[in-house]
This record gives sequence, C-alpha cells and structure tokens, in this order.
Amino acid sequence: HEPPPQGVCHGREGDASVSGRLDIDPTEAGLAALNQRIEIVEGNFASLESTALEEIGDVKEAVDMLTEEHRDGLTNLELKLTEGVSALHGEIEALKQQLETARLAGGAFAAANTGRDFKREEHRSHWRDRYNEKKKANGPRNGCYLCKDPGHGYKDCPSSGKLSALIAAERRQTDGAAQGGAHAGEGAAQERQDVAHLGHIMLGALLTKEPTLK
Repeated sequence: HEPPPQGVCHGREGDASVSGRLDIDPTEAGLAALNQRIEIVEGNFASLESTALEEIGDVKEAVDMLTEEHRDGLTNLELKLTEGVSALHGEIEALKQQLETARLAGGAFAAANTGRDFKREEHRSHWRDRYNEKKKANGPRNGCYLCKDPGHGYKDCPSSGKLSALIAAERRQTDGAAQGGAHAGEGAAQERQDVAHLGHIMLGALLTKEPTLK
C-alpha cells in the first residue's frame, strides 16, 4: 500500500480547517451577543436592585417614622384616656360625697322633724290632759242641776224641755194679771216663784258651763 499523496492530504486538511473556522465564527458571535445581553440584563438588574434597596430603605424609614408618630399618638391618647378616667373618678367621688352629705342632712332633718313631731304631740297631749282635768273639775259634782241626777249633766237632762213650759206659764201669768182676780194672783205668784227657782238653776248651770276648745 502506498501512502496517499502529500498534496492531496494537505488539500483536504486545509479545507476542513477553513470550514471549521466558518462554523465557529457564527457560534462565537451568537455567544458574544448573548453574553452581552446577559451583561446588560445583569447591569439592569443590579441597577434595579440598587434602586429597590434604596426605595425599600426609604419606605422602611418612612414606616419607622410613621410608627414613631403612631407611637407618640398612642402615648398621647393613652395619657388623655388616663387623665379622662382620673377626672371621671374624681367626679364620681365628688358625687358620692354630695350624696353622703345629702343623706346625713336628710337624716338630721328627719330626726329634727321627728323631734318636733314628738314635742308637738307631747304639747297636744298636755293640753288634752288639762282640758280633761278642767272638764272633770267643771262637771256636775252632784249630778244634773235640773233634776239632781248624778248619771248625766244638765245638757242631757230630759227635764230641760220643761223650760219652754215655764216660759209659757210666765206669759200666762202676765196675761192673767191684766184680767185681775185674787185667785189668779195667787196662781201667778206661785208661777213666779217657779220661774225664779229655774233662773237660779240656769245661773248655776251657766257658771259651771264647760269651756269650749278653740
């Protein structure tokens, strides 16, 4: 076997090398373009990340400030609520004190009224007893003055109706005196004596008349 001619071999190797370089150049160009795009994306991402971090920092700072403001607001609100509750407790205590004072004053007023009522009732009882004593003292000691009955007074005497009859007799006596006559004169004298006796009885009754309460 004879080796192939050197010229022919060299010609084929040269063709293959040229063809390989032609195939590699587009691939390298594509990879280079892709790499460039990746670098651009990475740059943009880095810039975006930096911007995002800065914005996040600003947002965080704003949130911290807002939280601080809210914290201050809550603290102020808590203080105001505490002051309001304290003031409310003070008002409640003042109302309790007023109620206690009113209760004590009401009790003292009721006690004073009770004392006055007791004294008033005692005064009335005293005057009632005095009236009863006077009534007993002025009452008929020996009974009725008209009929001498110890069981009733002169106001309740059934014989008090005879007074009108005696007055009528006095009138008859006056009429009879105008007509004259010795017999009639004796009868009139007797009737005058009866009327005089009745007058003494009525005078005694008036002197011992029961007092009238006003």
